[in-house]
Amino acid sequence: THSGLESLLVNFLQSIGVSLVSIEQYKQKHALRHGVHPDANALADIANKIVAIRNGKATVEELTEEAVHFIIEGWNQSEIERLLNNIHHTKEWAEHSDAYFAMYDKQYNNPEQIDQMVRREILGKFVANRLRAPQESRTEQEQNLFNFFLRKLQELFEKFRTSITEKHTKELQGFSNRINTLLRNDQLQEFVTEENLQKSSMLP
Repeated sequence: THSGLESLLVNFLQSIGVSLVSIEQYKQKHALRHGVHPDANALADIANKIVAIRNGKATVEELTEEAVHFIIEGWNQSEIERLLNNIHHTKEWAEHSDAYFAMYDKQYNNPEQIDQMVRREILGKFVANRLRAPQESRTEQEQNLFNFFLRKLQELFEKFRTSITEKHTKELQGFSNRINTLLRNDQLQEFVTEENLQKSSMLP
């Protein structure tokens, strides 16, 4: 349930030393980090280990997305890099990447850095969506249908190649499933390290 997920996320954040404050309190002490709209209802500040939420009350959607930023930044980054390389094959990329590119384009001059930031934001959305609805299979069904047609094409054209394969989405889905299991077993904090958080590319 959403209330159960909210409790798990709050416990996880507290276990790795993250404070939950209101955005109003946050603005009094900190400048808004890059990638945060001034009117945002919630934000994750990796450097200061803070999740700030408007009026001190976040929706489950907002809390999930901000908590996932800490999971991704504190995780083994070699695994994250592999996932980032495939994130543009997802429905979340199609829906949200343009908006993130537009936002980060105003804050950074380096195209590679912008691309990296956008990929991390979209991976966060991908994982957050699956934490909130782990049984949701719509995206996977769409991907499976697409893969079916790809296999038929490959049978007809042996040299037909595509960068979109089952492996890409399976690896992303598998990562989301592991996060979900670890969170519910109160083990997630063991995989999110302070060292990785301090090296985060999401830092200002």
